[in-house]
Amino acid sequence: MDYEILIMKKWEMTQIISLRFVGHYVASFAPCRRSGQVSMLRASRDLCRWAKDNEIKMLIINNIQSEKYLSQLNITGNISINEFDSDKFTYSKTVSPFKDNTINKICKIISESASGSNWQLLYISDYNIFPSTENLNLYYTFQKFHGGNGEISDYPGHLFFSHENNELASMIAIALLNCFDAIVVSQNDYSRFKISHHGIIKVLSQDPELIKILD
Repeated sequence: MDYEILIMKKWEMTQIISLRFVGHYVASFAPCRRSGQVSMLRASRDLCRWAKDNEIKMLIINNIQSEKYLSQLNITGNISINEFDSDKFTYSKTVSPFKDNTINKICKIISESASGSNWQLLYISDYNIFPSTENLNLYYTFQKFHGGNGEISDYPGHLFFSHENNELASMIAIALLNCFDAIVVSQNDYSRFKISHHGIIKVLSQDPELIKILD
């Protein structure tokens, strides 16, 4: 899948120009001006609606494309160590999905936690930590089913639209089972999830109900 979201910044206004998919321009979104400003939310909603109408599944994106999404949340640099944490989150919790066989439940809760968000991103920051425990064939089969055809090191980002909760839950489970280091973030940035190769997930959130249901 060869595509990229092209973003142009001019006169201090950012607008999504188009989505290039399989080498062709197939969708274009005009910016919505409100009080002289470009509404990125409107453009993002249009993109999400287009993806759903055209049955576009999870998009595999490279490092540069991933950084564009992460930078919207002020996540830069070494995300596995420093920039992932933020003082904006009131609540934090560490969960162990493999305890009491709750992995499917927790993956589903995380995938459904970003209500109202147009996209969620799962970014693999490290892998091949415990090679003997990895089943990369499982990952690449899942990736290929969604149109991907690249190495994790080149395409670490996995972008899910709002209608793909089940797909995201499956990808979180794959990351856990393969002992990947990864993060899951969303457009509204109400919660962040750091998946560790030790099989635990650090949760940062502004939603106390999410913390409760993860107990």
